[in-house]
Amino acid sequence: MISSYIKVTDAPYFAKGDGKTNDRAAIQCAIDAAHAAGGGTVVLDTKKTFVSGNIVLKTGVTLFFEDGAILKQSPNPDDYVIPKGDEYIPYRPKYGHNSMEGVRWGHTWYESYPLIYVGEGSVNIKITGKGIIDMTPGEDCDHTMHICPIGLYRVSRFEISEVTIQNFSNYALMPYTCNDGIIKNLIIRDCRCRNGDGISLMNSQNIRITGCNMITSDDGIYVFTSYKDPRGGSWWSSDEPQPSRNIEIDHNDCNVTNLKCTALAFILLGSACPDQSLVEASNIYIHDNHFNTMGIWNNDPFSPLSTPSSARDIRFENNVVDEIQDNFFETPLTNTSFRNCTPDFLNGNFEDIVAARKV
Repeated sequence: MISSYIKVTDAPYFAKGDGKTNDRAAIQCAIDAAHAAGGGTVVLDTKKTFVSGNIVLKTGVTLFFEDGAILKQSPNPDDYVIPKGDEYIPYRPKYGHNSMEGVRWGHTWYESYPLIYVGEGSVNIKITGKGIIDMTPGEDCDHTMHICPIGLYRVSRFEISEVTIQNFSNYALMPYTCNDGIIKNLIIRDCRCRNGDGISLMNSQNIRITGCNMITSDDGIYVFTSYKDPRGGSWWSSDEPQPSRNIEIDHNDCNVTNLKCTALAFILLGSACPDQSLVEASNIYIHDNHFNTMGIWNNDPFSPLSTPSSARDIRFENNVVDEIQDNFFETPLTNTSFRNCTPDFLNGNFEDIVAARKV
């Protein structure tokens, strides 16, 4: 039985943390050992920089960043792996912005494994501590490995908290088809790509996003429903329908630099599902936030129906929203309520604006 508290710099792992050495294998060995022992905490030491290819976090394991610890994305494509059972098979992440010919929004990071990947069936994981996940952009988009800093697929009971994600070149956090999780007090900053989204929450239930501060170039926080999305198939899939419901979004400050995008969004791409109840967004409580923009992506490019999947029981309360895009008022949101939202919004009351725009 190993200690439940493992520093990756200790024996037998001996991670260097010198900002130069590829420490992926050392960190992964510590995670694997903690998982095999029934769970534990794997620690990245304070004020050290651990260069790494992608790592796989597993059931029962907490990845803890001591103050000032940095996990730095390796710029070397030879440092990356695909998990295959208990083994890790070398692979090379793709470069460039898009990788799927003929697929709208066929971005590379949908195919390449995330820097911190939590895979199907994982339970009780945490990524926490006042450290930094520092991504490594190339000299331009074509010379950048576009990979997500943190990606989860079919994970239950998780926490992602306190860390800073910076210098990212695509979506910062992708929890897909997950349940029973909290995302809190993240700082997301210094986006290096025009598609630098913050938190992409897809087909997930019982999730709270709270206390996060982010500046993104693309959408900030969005609730995403999807069905048979053609971009899936590597580390995630939406072929099995699942709704986005029981979600609380509160006390976040989200700003996008491209005002054609949205700091808060609904992306409703499940119109092809025969049973809409299986892909609807519902029971969503949004309160005490600041968003500089808000809107909805309501055309499904992956379905001949080209209509949004359903959304209902959405409650807004005590939010400050600087600008609401017209598409928000073009999508039917069943049983949506607004209370005490932004009394200074456009020289009037938020509820009155909503009512007037719907006429």
